[in-house]
Amino acid sequence: MAERIRMESNIRRAVKEEEFVLHYQPKVDITTGVVCGMEALIRWPQEDGTMMSPTEFIPLTEETGQIVPIGSWVLEQACRDIVAINIDYGKYLKVAVNISPKQFRQPKFLEVVRNIVTETECDPTFLELEITESMMMEDVEGAILTMKDIRSIGIALSMDDFGTGYSSLAYLRQFPLDTLKIDRSFICGMMESSADASIVSAICSIGRNLGLGVIAEGVEHEFEVPMLQEMGCTMIQGYLYGKPLPIEEFRAKFCEKNSPSDHGAATIAEREKYAISKCS
Repeated sequence: MAERIRMESNIRRAVKEEEFVLHYQPKVDITTGVVCGMEALIRWPQEDGTMMSPTEFIPLTEETGQIVPIGSWVLEQACRDIVAINIDYGKYLKVAVNISPKQFRQPKFLEVVRNIVTETECDPTFLELEITESMMMEDVEGAILTMKDIRSIGIALSMDDFGTGYSSLAYLRQFPLDTLKIDRSFICGMMESSADASIVSAICSIGRNLGLGVIAEGVEHEFEVPMLQEMGCTMIQGYLYGKPLPIEEFRAKFCEKNSPSDHGAATIAEREKYAISKCS
């Protein structure tokens, strides 16, 4: 109990003093090998120089409600970072942000998202929100309405950790999704377990038949790539291509500095055209 109280106090201080930072992990087109997006992942620097993993503090922020202001900060910072990258380098990358159940159920969630997109001048097509199966199944009809509102803005939606929840396929076709994200546990086990391999293949097939992109999370070995490509996976993410990095390190490693000469004034359409030409 004493440890919990101490942690709650430290989290409130961290929110107030903006101690949290974002790291970004690249998402790669499985066919071209080109970085086509990135996922924002929160980290909490400690006094001893280490980084506390979100698995250690996020559950408590959910319980106490602190996840709401933290989630808003993550969304705003991720929008600012992706706008800067796309303008500076003439790219057309998306940034994916994980949305917590408590955030998603907030009555003014859509309003918060709209305001952040407007204030950061982030084109909605630069943004993707990742939500989990279980989160959507708590209130299916309400989730569908919220998701449709989000999609109407132009923001993409991804179902995170697909295969670990309990969503019905009958509901899946009703969810206005853009992408299915295969949980890393299946990717890690597909070489040793035919069951895991079959699940990955089935998810890829479902995505293809529903017209959705499919991301494999936790890809760490080169030999996994051709398997996933043959199954129909469209994007991959994992340590094979890069670990989560602070924004400046991400920019230095994955953003080429040969963007259009007048990228500062380039329109979104021009930047998209440039990015497509780079990938072709």
